[in-house]
This record gives sequence, C-alpha cells and structure tokens, in this order.
Amino acid sequence: MYDRRLEAISAAAELGSFSRAAAKLRVSTPALVKQVSVLILTVVYLFLGCIMDGSAIVITTVPIFAPLCKLMGIDLVYLGVLVGILMSVGTITPPVGIAMFVVSKNTGIPIERFTRIMLPWYLLIIAFLLILIFIPQIVTILPQLIYGSTM
Repeated sequence: MYDRRLEAISAAAELGSFSRAAAKLRVSTPALVKQVSVLILTVVYLFLGCIMDGSAIVITTVPIFAPLCKLMGIDLVYLGVLVGILMSVGTITPPVGIAMFVVSKNTGIPIERFTRIMLPWYLLIIAFLLILIFIPQIVTILPQLIYGSTM
C-alpha cells in the first residue's frame, strides 16, 4: 500500500516536471504545419459543434488545445477568435444548433427546410474560415497595432 502511494507521488512529480519543461520549450514549426494544425482544429471544433453545446466544448477543449497551440507558436488571440467563430457556427448547425431551433420555432419553418435554406450560408462560412486559417493576420493585425506583440 505504501509503495503504491509513493509510486503515484513519484509519477505525478515526473509528469509535472515534464509539463513544465514542455511549456518552456519553444518549437519552431513551419507555417504550413501551423496552418494544417489549425485546419485540423477547425474540423474538430466543427464536428464537436454539431453534437455538443458551445460552452461545453470550450470548457472541455480549450485547456487542452491552448497550451498545444502556444507551444506551436499559434497566437492565442487568434485561437480565441477562431474558437468563438466556430462555436457561433455550431449554434446554427444541426442537430444541436440552439439558434437553429429558435429560428425554426419562431418562423414556423421546419428544421429540414431551414437547413436547406442555410446551405449557401454554410458554404460562405466555410470560405470565410478558410481565409482565416490561411491568413491569420486578419485576426491579429489590430491587437498587434494596439498592444504590440500578442504572443
């Protein structure tokens, strides 16, 4: 019993020292790797937005993804704006989209028809997200001008 506790304490200390060392490590990642990583995060957030509520997604995923993005050199302001946009997209996508249900109920339009009507807008949103992924300076230019570096 005593040996197990000692092993658990030792493992926790080892994990803590590893995470501190990883946080201090600065990995230089090429721009393409950053863009592909952000694209993968976007797909993950869009998928989660279709099956979960936005606040639950933010609470469960941002503590995991934010340190990884900081380690890769992705601006956290950019990540926050991107996650905010993706969560707002999640409110209009089936099957969990809360705004979709509100609009459907108030206008009397069935959800299937609402989804068909929104299809061109979904394509426009995807195009906008692709622009944000491949040109992140759109998001970070104003904070950089006001506050200097946001990293």
